[in-house]
Amino acid sequence: MNTLDGFITYWGIQNGWIGEVNPLMRALFQMDPLVFQMYKIGLSIFLIVLLLKFHHLKSVLIRILLIVASTIYSFILCIHGYWVYILLPK
Repeated sequence: MNTLDGFITYWGIQNGWIGEVNPLMRALFQMDPLVFQMYKIGLSIFLIVLLLKFHHLKSVLIRILLIVASTIYSFILCIHGYWVYILLPK
């Protein structure tokens, strides 16, 4: 999801349809779009490794936090996709 969002965001910014609001991601994008993409991909890989390493934990709090984070990120991805869709030249 994070990688897909990175590509959608890159496409929207490059075409002038959207801007990056997150200050860290905006700075990375301004430094170099490749750095922006590599950070997004690296973050996804890091989180997958963490999940695989700690999959045995039965903590309800961790499960709730993962569900909340996934839900919020899914919503953000949908918003980014929608913005790019409505801003596409017709």
